[in-house]
Amino acid sequence: MHGHRMLVVFLVVFLLTPSLHGQAARPPARADPPAVTHPPDPREQRAAREQAVAVVGEAGREFVERYGDDAVAAISVCSQPVAVRLVEFHAAGGLAKLPRPRTLLRVIGTPGHGDEVASWAMAHAGELASADAFDAYVLDPLSYALALKTLEDGAAEVREHRRLAYDYLTQRAEWWAYSWRMFGLGAGVSATVLLLAWRYRQRYA
Repeated sequence: MHGHRMLVVFLVVFLLTPSLHGQAARPPARADPPAVTHPPDPREQRAAREQAVAVVGEAGREFVERYGDDAVAAISVCSQPVAVRLVEFHAAGGLAKLPRPRTLLRVIGTPGHGDEVASWAMAHAGELASADAFDAYVLDPLSYALALKTLEDGAAEVREHRRLAYDYLTQRAEWWAYSWRMFGLGAGVSATVLLLAWRYRQRYA
């Protein structure tokens, strides 16, 4: 009976061993190599700029050349009438009065933004001249363009976040200063104790 059990165990182990070996021998899944990023091709960049100028007309060339890829991205997602208005807004000096014109163009050029984000920004340029209001808008432009939030509330949130960040950094700086003072105090006490111990040994040597 004992021999029969041993035979059964042996057969089970023998049948399972090849599959286990196959699993152990199987090489681990190879991770995909990291994507190689290449710098933009200058010819493609020039072609994109010329295409943008063709959309807004030759009057928009200065706008396209000044803001480059950011201007191209904004024009590419806007309808022609809004893109032309954006060029006129720039020509009138409205874009330059904003805290970070390139940031606004990048936000406009984000897929799904386009006309709504650009039109609202141009209509409320005076309000966006405030850094806090501008920061609030570029963080979540569609919420303002679709009247889901007010710019006043968004600017207040930005100020509150900045205050909290400042308080946190201040507390961390105070903690580090206190820690270094305690470290210096501990090092000074340790040095004094060691010096006294050395003098004691020298005296009674």
